[in-house]
Amino acid sequence: GALLFMGDDFYGQLSYQDRVFMDNVWPSYSPDPVTGLTPTFSGLLALFYPSVTGILAGCNRSAVLKDPATAIPEGTIGAIGFTTALYLFVVWLFGSTIANATLKRNKLVVASVAFPSEQMIKIGIIMSCIGAGMQCIAGATQLLYAIAADNHIPFLRFLKPIGSNKISFSRTVWTTWAIASLPTLAGNLDHITPITTMFYLLMYSGINLSCFFLGIIKAPGFRPTFKYYHWFGSLCGFLWCIALALFINWFTATIAVGLFIILYLYNKKQLAGQDWGDVGNALRYTVVMQLLRALTGTTTEDFHAKNWRPQLLTVVDLNKTGSPINLHVVSFAAQLNKGRGMNMVVSILPSKESFGSYETACKVNESRRSLQRHMKKNRMDGFEEVFATSGNKSEAIWSAVIHSGLGPLSPNMVMLSWPHISHQGEEADDYVNTLKGLMNMKKAIVLFKGDDRYPHDRNIINSGIIDIWWVVHDGGLLLLLPYLLSRNHIWRAAKLRVFAVTTSSTENPDRLYEAVTDHLRKARIIASVTVVDLSHTRISKDMREVDCLRSAGEINTQHMTVGEVFSDQVYEIPYVPMGSDNGPEVFQTLSNNEGISDEFKEKNEREATAMEMNRIMLEQSRVASLVLTNMPLIRPDQPASYFLNYVEVMCGGLGNIILVRGTGAEVITTYA
Repeated sequence: GALLFMGDDFYGQLSYQDRVFMDNVWPSYSPDPVTGLTPTFSGLLALFYPSVTGILAGCNRSAVLKDPATAIPEGTIGAIGFTTALYLFVVWLFGSTIANATLKRNKLVVASVAFPSEQMIKIGIIMSCIGAGMQCIAGATQLLYAIAADNHIPFLRFLKPIGSNKISFSRTVWTTWAIASLPTLAGNLDHITPITTMFYLLMYSGINLSCFFLGIIKAPGFRPTFKYYHWFGSLCGFLWCIALALFINWFTATIAVGLFIILYLYNKKQLAGQDWGDVGNALRYTVVMQLLRALTGTTTEDFHAKNWRPQLLTVVDLNKTGSPINLHVVSFAAQLNKGRGMNMVVSILPSKESFGSYETACKVNESRRSLQRHMKKNRMDGFEEVFATSGNKSEAIWSAVIHSGLGPLSPNMVMLSWPHISHQGEEADDYVNTLKGLMNMKKAIVLFKGDDRYPHDRNIINSGIIDIWWVVHDGGLLLLLPYLLSRNHIWRAAKLRVFAVTTSSTENPDRLYEAVTDHLRKARIIASVTVVDLSHTRISKDMREVDCLRSAGEINTQHMTVGEVFSDQVYEIPYVPMGSDNGPEVFQTLSNNEGISDEFKEKNEREATAMEMNRIMLEQSRVASLVLTNMPLIRPDQPASYFLNYVEVMCGGLGNIILVRGTGAEVITTYA
């Protein structure tokens, strides 16, 4: 009919005046005679767009297609090509033939020019609406049915299919009908179509973005059969959809994006711990792989002090049944999360048959799941593993340290709980040998002598104290750990107190107080400073390796005492401070008491030093929530009982105490 009208052979319900060629080449917007609103190009685009969104009908019904892999690409591309050509032809035909005023006035101009009768168009409109509605009700129902079957969205569980039950499928039909029918109560499709257009554009942009990511990371599971596919086309499609949405109506587009983000976050929360093929996981994996390749040939020792962060491997003990015990180490490791390093948790399961036994394998899996539960309870991000061994526990721990991580992401610090064992025997020797091996591997060591009273995720410290007894400089790890701990929400209200220990009578405590205070200020660590005199003991000898003070002609501050590093002036004779009430507080110990020489002659010097250290720590830190100090030196020529007894005496009567031994690489810098 339109072609006949163009050739002046048929007019239908129109007249000669209604035929004006090329009257619609340029835009001519005028108020709508019914609503009184003046349309815009973006508004008309939003109104028209939903009519060209049927290209995914085949995808929505992929479950009933015989060969979806072939039918969907061919059908989709064919539908796009045919409908695009048809739409362009119809727009060109009517726009170049019929007058602009007629198109605005006559809403059914297509019926008016229909040949041989206008009833054909009216019947066609009715049939087209019914067909489109049936297609949408079928496709949308299948889609909603599949979403409910995935069991990821709780409020759609009533639509979840149960066996061959058809009632749930009928529920999806009625639910789809309600969702589609309720918006029509607005009474004007012009109010609905812009919102629908935004959702369509977001859906297409999401599809394009997913294809772009899968294409650019070259995921093996993404195998498009279209031989001309390139990820750049998907990127252009994504940008085009977003730009088109903002062009049509930036406010509506922003609301739609906000709803999309809310739905994404909700869905992600429901899918926590489930693998549903998220492209984000593949993207993160690719990024990590690229970064690891860039770090090829480097180790943890190659990090500059500014970039050092704790990559902690925590050894969690197991009881005879394979259940984790001494879980305060897990809580402490989780609370170091502000260091933004890696957390690795391992447990060693003694077994005569190792993994050769099915029973052992089941026990290992159960222990691993138990570790996962405790890590989740403490909000700890990291990786867990359980090793079964029929050999020495020390060798199993060494193996775990060596094989955990990858390249520079390997552990640089190992934490163990303090053992409740006899100080003589194979278990004691094995424990001390473990520490010796870790020191030989140049790993920082953290020994946690605590109990289950240590605060975990639900116990907030409102007025706690963290005491740091600083004897050996050791690079600064002893200061770094409590600082990171204080940034956690559990310890945020806790106060840091640093007790700087003088180990020689020739050290200047006044200068030491000023130097340590200035160092903490430059390092941006808020803590009070107190100088403690232990110069009458052999504490420096018990805490450091004197032979390592000089390495390759350079002074090694790792094995220097705090007084040796920070004291600006050392006297040839014992330093006697001038009496002043305004000076730093210096605690005088047994050095002024008579009879001390006889006591040292009667008792082992090591035990006497440990007892004196314990006495002063109890005086100052009995009320502290946590105490940290240097780990005593383990000498190769002494039995394991020497070290274990020393620690027991030094830490007796204190609650949670952590012994730290660094490697010298964990230097706290005073510059950004």
